[in-house]
Amino acid sequence: MKTILIICLAVGAMPFLASVHGHGIGSETLPPQMIGSYNSTIFLNSWPDGVEEDIREKQITLTIYDVDTGEHLHNMNVDFTVSKQGEILFSNDFRIDEGTFSLIFLPRGDDLTIDETLDRLFENMIEFGTKQIIVNEDTFSEGGLYDFDIIVKSVDSFDNDLQDPVHFQGALSIPKKYIYEVESDTPISITTYYDVIEDFVFSPDSIKFSMPFVWSDANISQISVVHQEIHIPKSMSSWIASDYDLKINGILASDSLITVDDYSIENERIIHIILPQKILPEFREASQQMNFEIHPNASPNLPLVSPTANGEFNVSLKWEPDNPVSGTPVNFEIKIEDTFVPYKIVRKIPFHVSLIQDSDIIFEKTFQGVKNVDSELNSFHFTFDESHEGSIKMTVDDIGSNKFAETEFVFVVNAPILKFPITIPSQASDGKEGSYDVDMTWIPADLPPGEESEFIFTIYEKDTKVPVYDAYYEFVLIKDGEEILRKSGIAPAGGYFEEYVFSEEHAGQTLVKLDKINKSDEYAEISVNVVPEFGSVTVLVLIVSVLAAIFTSKHLVKRQSILQKNNLVWRQTQ
Repeated sequence: MKTILIICLAVGAMPFLASVHGHGIGSETLPPQMIGSYNSTIFLNSWPDGVEEDIREKQITLTIYDVDTGEHLHNMNVDFTVSKQGEILFSNDFRIDEGTFSLIFLPRGDDLTIDETLDRLFENMIEFGTKQIIVNEDTFSEGGLYDFDIIVKSVDSFDNDLQDPVHFQGALSIPKKYIYEVESDTPISITTYYDVIEDFVFSPDSIKFSMPFVWSDANISQISVVHQEIHIPKSMSSWIASDYDLKINGILASDSLITVDDYSIENERIIHIILPQKILPEFREASQQMNFEIHPNASPNLPLVSPTANGEFNVSLKWEPDNPVSGTPVNFEIKIEDTFVPYKIVRKIPFHVSLIQDSDIIFEKTFQGVKNVDSELNSFHFTFDESHEGSIKMTVDDIGSNKFAETEFVFVVNAPILKFPITIPSQASDGKEGSYDVDMTWIPADLPPGEESEFIFTIYEKDTKVPVYDAYYEFVLIKDGEEILRKSGIAPAGGYFEEYVFSEEHAGQTLVKLDKINKSDEYAEISVNVVPEFGSVTVLVLIVSVLAAIFTSKHLVKRQSILQKNNLVWRQTQ
């Protein structure tokens, strides 16, 4: 219903849109031309205007009207042709008696009986008007940019042929969603609102793709905006960053061309790339392509700045350390500035702050702060624990006791980054300091259930730092005080590895223990975290922060594992 309302509003506003062109988006008002004695234009519109998986048909509406009066032209013979990349997909001539009609394109295979056709026509007449023509063609099934050639051959009378038929040319973009399986449990996708996506390449730190694009001045002059959406699963931690670097045709683009939406789709982050007409010439190149390259930027661009809902204040937020981690205090600094006053006077101002995760408030406080100046009165410390790792929303509201003066920010709390190998000193069964050190690495770092995990270790003499050759050990995993694995082995060059697949019941803290080191009563142990499959992460609004992560790609993990194993083999040959 909302879409219908938008269409109705657009049609009603057409007399005011004669100079607006929308080449390459879901609607377009073509440049006016004289049709007989009328200074006329054509409004083209496609519906639905988004990627609607449950809607199979595509509606193209054409309205011809007088720019000066806003009145529809009548009794016209019109040739209507749709093409894509030079190939004609649909062509027909129509009689338009009231200045507007719609074509309903149905996918092939949806051939309807007479009764079904009448039912469909009746439904469409109720929603979109009486001039409906159903076409059993899947003309728009591929999405992308479609060219329209519209030739008006008569006006005011079907028999009143124009001496010079009037030729209009336009283009509409049919949104298309492309889904790509990458090295993740959840695929990523790109929704294009311009033309088709080609040459997609994914890596843990970059996404590259291209799109056909005509770089002529004539084409650019007809474009309002080029819009792409990249949908990233929130579980892909290396891509949930505070900032992104975008290159178009190898040229670094402004940060303002990227907008992040963590709210619209649960469990997904949408990265919008929005290129307005005026900046397109900056990226012009000889090939008829627009090449995109985007990278997550792990360095937060602080302070974050957001206006309040009522526009009265600008609120700035920064924090230290730049990349918050659980277990480490974070210092937040808030600055509130008047927006419209010519002279910014320092004054006291109350405001309220909340830290929210998954709708749970984990911190809140009302501050008696100051505005228009940096001040310790506007700062506070907070230490996040392990349960807070992930997306956090900070709301700053009730500024100056005004309930409409509010804004919010989003940032990410990371788990402490493990630096492998971790050195674990041994100890004897009586609690005394032992004679060995054990270097241990595990892959992947988050130890997910259902996947093979590797524990790589090397046993050293504590005093000499020399590996203990042919060292006996017993590899033990302990969960909630009960052994889930005990396995003996020999480390030929002091180092070796063990593999294990955890199950969901092992989620949480598990103790990893090397017992009876070198057939002694000494052992080395460390607690690791088996990470379960999480459901929805917080559904949030706006841009920000960084999720620094390691071992996010299976390819990199396996490569790291191979390097570790090769290192052990090398040691054995020394």
